[in-house]
Amino acid sequence: MSRSGRNRRESGMADGTAGVDTRPLSTSEYFVTMLVLGLPVIGFVLMLVWSFGGGNLNRRNMCRAVLIFAVISVGVFLLSMFSGMAVFSSFPGLRSTVEGLLYR
Repeated sequence: MSRSGRNRRESGMADGTAGVDTRPLSTSEYFVTMLVLGLPVIGFVLMLVWSFGGGNLNRRNMCRAVLIFAVISVGVFLLSMFSGMAVFSSFPGLRSTVEGLLYR
């Protein structure tokens, strides 16, 4: 391989990672990232920033995976909620029966 090809590959230009931090995250960095992502509002904002912004490639991929998992989870939740509502509303006397059991 020519010298220019090797330099391009080593600098990251061949695989599109030029200027991106590709070093592996340490255990403490993974721990802090997961801890921050668990915070209600700040975690969601940082998940979006780390998913679509620059920074470490490994953190970006982890945040993208967490974001995809969250979208799928919300979708499954909404589907099951609306399915349950449809089943619950399809039985005419079920509501009064459930209310009778709950509010004795």
